[in-house]
Amino acid sequence: MRLTLHLLYNVIVVPTLAVVYALLALVSTKARHRWQHERMSWKALDSLDASGFRLWFHAASMGEFEQLKPVVERCRSSWPDAQVIVSFSSASGYRNQRLYAHADAVVYAPFDSLKRVHAFLDRLRPTLLVVSRYDLWWNMMHECRRRTIPVVLVNATYTRSSFLGTGIGRPFYRELMNAVSHLYCVNESSYSSFEALGVHSILHVGTDTRYDRLAGAIAQQPELRRSWRGVRNTVFQPEDFVLILGSVWKPDLELFLHPTCLKALRPSTRLLIVPHEMHEELFEMADHALGHCMRWSGVETSTEVRTRHGIVDTVGQLLNLYAIADAAYIGGGFGAGVHSVAEAACYGMVVSCGPKFQHNADAVALEQSGGLQCLRTVDEAVRWLEWVQNPEQTHELAQANAKKIASTIGTSDNVVQTIAEVLSR
Repeated sequence: MRLTLHLLYNVIVVPTLAVVYALLALVSTKARHRWQHERMSWKALDSLDASGFRLWFHAASMGEFEQLKPVVERCRSSWPDAQVIVSFSSASGYRNQRLYAHADAVVYAPFDSLKRVHAFLDRLRPTLLVVSRYDLWWNMMHECRRRTIPVVLVNATYTRSSFLGTGIGRPFYRELMNAVSHLYCVNESSYSSFEALGVHSILHVGTDTRYDRLAGAIAQQPELRRSWRGVRNTVFQPEDFVLILGSVWKPDLELFLHPTCLKALRPSTRLLIVPHEMHEELFEMADHALGHCMRWSGVETSTEVRTRHGIVDTVGQLLNLYAIADAAYIGGGFGAGVHSVAEAACYGMVVSCGPKFQHNADAVALEQSGGLQCLRTVDEAVRWLEWVQNPEQTHELAQANAKKIASTIGTSDNVVQTIAEVLSR
């Protein structure tokens, strides 16, 4: 069966993907950057010390790598002499993390043809591979198994709704997962599903390693809130209620910038808008609906302090910005799916999101406990705004959100222990 799947993948899937990627490169700057710079990025591997062992970490993009960072940084601390290589499938991940301090080299993963995978692994020569979530590629896994390179998959969630989880995709999914040595599932449900699929890898039940990245924020909450209080009081009045619209896209902004929602804001309520991507259209929308919004990059030098609302025009700020917020709406729920809600919840605030949150385990759990509300319409958004602007009504649920997230930390340490056991063999 494996040989048949291998032939089908390389005769049909790989050539099709090559055509699709080439066409995407004509219309997408991100796809073009990946296509043009993939092999060029591998030059970073040539400067690595030839001795010692190499730990290779792979993520599809920035979000998946944020989940992987606690493992990377614990490995760096446990094995300071190891060479750490990080690879990405996406241009956004590669470009934004190219200077990541805990990596000796940051590169593009190879396009999944046998020729490119062979060339990449010959150059990289990894001791072990750790993959975040789902970004497993057939030829990459096939070649790792052939070369006896152990693979550890973290934050694994069983894919029921896609081609891989049903019908003729199941044998392919099973063989792909069986190339993994250790598989860390995010919950019991995924563990049971992988068992039922016939996966023979060593299965573990854990939680999302992203929580361990939040552990520092949880521990430092009082200090962070104190240190950011000065920033908050520079931008807003001390008595203001600050609502963050985090990782938002156009449909999310359209909801909250609707005239009916804006009328529901109290005079002391301030919006702090954090776009998921820095598109000028979003800045224009905010300025048109709210008057001129203060740009976050100009907070320290601007004379427009304490203007009514603000918009963040720099990346990498959101986690710390939650320290100055009283409540949060998380974007993405009107598109592919809501972004991470755990960061906001860990700061002890109630959160809301759009309707597509069912594949986000954190969002589902928080919604079931009442700490997250799903907003589908303007009327629902207005009712949530009227409720959330009364902190005395939301206090208990907000604190419950923080405790729920704090109770889930620790999986990264278990993953590092597994890596240590694999390396000792």
